[in-house]
Amino acid sequence: MRATAFLLCLAATSAAADPVLCVPPRARAFTACAKGASLGEDDVARCKAREAQRKPTPPRFRVDGGAWLPFAPKAWSCVPLPAAKVRIAIENFGRAFASWTLDARAPCPSQTFDVIGPNFYGAMYARCARRAHPNATTPPASPSP
Repeated sequence: MRATAFLLCLAATSAAADPVLCVPPRARAFTACAKGASLGEDDVARCKAREAQRKPTPPRFRVDGGAWLPFAPKAWSCVPLPAAKVRIAIENFGRAFASWTLDARAPCPSQTFDVIGPNFYGAMYARCARRAHPNATTPPASPSP
């Protein structure tokens, strides 16, 4: 009985989808002029003036030191997470913009982590998505009698 329960548990965990990281569509660069982290309106105005002089480049991201991947301009893009703990890096205007460690073993029913931000303070992070895993298939509906 115990061996059967172990095999069922093992089959259930191996059938689970691998976790993925999904990034939102983004065609323009992120602003580095977060109002919540500034010293005042003059500070924000100077920052925005400097940003206007930079060459516009779309932001990129990478997972665990892999290749830099661009944000898709019109659709969410998802990449598999290769390990339990991964380092996520966001590049903006050709420089490091945000970086954090994501624990993919965190309890997340959907096994899908969405990149969120930047918020009012300029922070970016990943959180568990409420939608289904992008590779998940829904069972066909049974005909009602």
